[in-house]
Amino acid sequence: MVDDLFAISNGRWWTLGSQRARGRQVFGSCIALVISWVLTGVGCSGETGSTDDCFPTTIVDLASRAAHATGICLTWTAPEANDEAVHRYLVRYSPDSSQVNGVPPLEQRLLSDPREPSQPESLEVLGLSPDTQYYFTLQSVSIDGCLSEISQIMYARTRAGIDSLPPAAPEVVEALASTATSVTLRWSQSGDDGQWSVASTYEIGVADSPIDASTWGDVTKHTVSAESTAGILQEYSVGNLHWSRQYFFAIRAYDERENASDLSMLAIKATTARTLIVGDGGTEYTKIQQAVDAADPLDTVLVAPGVYNESIQISDKGIVLVSRDGPFATTIDAAGLSRPVMALENVHPEIIVVKGFTLQSGQAINIPNPSANPQGGAVSLRRGVARICDNVIQDNTSNGILASQGGAVSAGSPVPDPDSARIEICHNIFLRNYANSNGGAIAIIGPTHAVIGGNRFEDNRAEYDGGAIWIWTRTGTCIVTGNVFRSNYAGDHGGALYVANRTEALTTTADIINNAFVENISDGRGFGDTASGGGVWGSGLSGLIENNTFAYNIGRGETVESGGGLAVLRPSSGLKVRRNIFVGNIGSGFVCRRDPVAEVGANMFWMNDPAQLGNDGYCPLAWRDQAIESDPELCSLSDFVPMPGGRAHQLGMGAFVGDGCGSFELDSNRGHRDQEAHAWRLDLNAPARRK
Repeated sequence: MVDDLFAISNGRWWTLGSQRARGRQVFGSCIALVISWVLTGVGCSGETGSTDDCFPTTIVDLASRAAHATGICLTWTAPEANDEAVHRYLVRYSPDSSQVNGVPPLEQRLLSDPREPSQPESLEVLGLSPDTQYYFTLQSVSIDGCLSEISQIMYARTRAGIDSLPPAAPEVVEALASTATSVTLRWSQSGDDGQWSVASTYEIGVADSPIDASTWGDVTKHTVSAESTAGILQEYSVGNLHWSRQYFFAIRAYDERENASDLSMLAIKATTARTLIVGDGGTEYTKIQQAVDAADPLDTVLVAPGVYNESIQISDKGIVLVSRDGPFATTIDAAGLSRPVMALENVHPEIIVVKGFTLQSGQAINIPNPSANPQGGAVSLRRGVARICDNVIQDNTSNGILASQGGAVSAGSPVPDPDSARIEICHNIFLRNYANSNGGAIAIIGPTHAVIGGNRFEDNRAEYDGGAIWIWTRTGTCIVTGNVFRSNYAGDHGGALYVANRTEALTTTADIINNAFVENISDGRGFGDTASGGGVWGSGLSGLIENNTFAYNIGRGETVESGGGLAVLRPSSGLKVRRNIFVGNIGSGFVCRRDPVAEVGANMFWMNDPAQLGNDGYCPLAWRDQAIESDPELCSLSDFVPMPGGRAHQLGMGAFVGDGCGSFELDSNRGHRDQEAHAWRLDLNAPARRK
């Protein structure tokens, strides 16, 4: 029979009633004792310990671990009863040591979570008087109702005065997941009065900058009730946040008297980006520019198939602009607008991505100064970080009254820092783009880092330099790798590719690797004998020209040896030319001008006219000692791409030699085939450089 409990406190009896316990803390912390009855007789007829195996062993290590103004935490080692965990415990306490074993016991039921024998056990006795010494004893009860002997008497003192000890700071604060408008946090719940008992509430602070004690009063706060006991993990979803934004979170615990813990460690999490849909019946946006204007940094603008007659401007935010069904189903056409297809400028670190469109009929202008040189008919990047990939870019022009650059794409920064403009141009098709000055398809201008990989350039034209690409930099690093250049034209230098400095006092770092230059033409219409370079023309270069195929290009100029395949002017000692194939070029395979000091290794030459390697006295004789004159046995697979076979394939020379003539795949990441092999990372988060 179990009766209502009458407990004595300060010499008086009072009824505790039948409230619920707060539960157990993990890590051996205390269970708050508030469920209590008097045990008057159960099982074993209320007998106490004997030699019978029914009886639990006696508790011999009862101790006090912590105390506050109205509670004391008891600890002991869980005994055993017949090789099993005990069923419950009986606690007696009194401020008078002579009375402690005479008062009715408090009973704590542990049916839901009994401790195994020899495990640490704990219990918090609440409702005590401040600044008072109490005496405690403990008995255990088996499942059959048998009682152990009473433990030794243990005493402890409550703290004086009102509870002023704050809870411990929440631990293990982490941001688990996020949506566009919420972040879910998880933390380990705090103990009250340090690490024991349990806190009452938590206050979650949210801000878009780091939080500390000095800024706590200014942040947005969410109040959350404690769900369980200390040490148990609790989660809460913080809502009403802005999409595509990084947030900082901190948590502070409070007890029932509003004592506050220290701040937890910070958790940092960004809400996810939105996807804004254009042109898919019933959506909010019918124009791409509408969605771009509504987008926040990191959002995606997803464009349904169709033809959009627009000129897009993306300013001061990095977003992803992508088509749903690819470039052959989705066209942005700037015909009749006298503007580029898109103009990009962003002073923030987020990347602008343009992917999966046909971009056509754009007209370059100079965005900040329309009276200055036009730049970029399809895409103009003035500042920022951009990735232009998987597009068809065709029939765009840069055709102003003044010198115009970049018939399709231009990239450059107005400030003298190459990190302020970084661009990756990958896996695009450039067709029939035109510049009345330089860079029929692409112009890289000023301090810029650029990676141009895996593209196809065909029938692009510049009236002066760089039929496909014109790179004219002061500082920066450019990588041109894994591209096919076919049938491009320059009126002066670089039928396919032109790379040079803006001043002869500097060198440009450029790596030209694993490209095929086929049937490109440079006319050499400028003044002076500077050669022309039907495939590539470079001035003041440092870097690599390696594993390229120069086939059937034409370089015209003041002399017959103007460099049908490759022409270099004042190349630096930092330039290395090796493992290239020169075959069937008119104007000689490879020529040089003005104090060439580059390092030239083994290259293969065949049927170049009038010479294989610069017979006109400019190129050092030592270079010819490395030349291999042999038929590379080129074979054309798809789209007239020449693949090296025979000895060239065996030696790993030329572009796309991985499987010889057996298969073909543009690969912008392939480097050497020997022990100096290196991979290329198209990494826009740092300046482009070799690994």
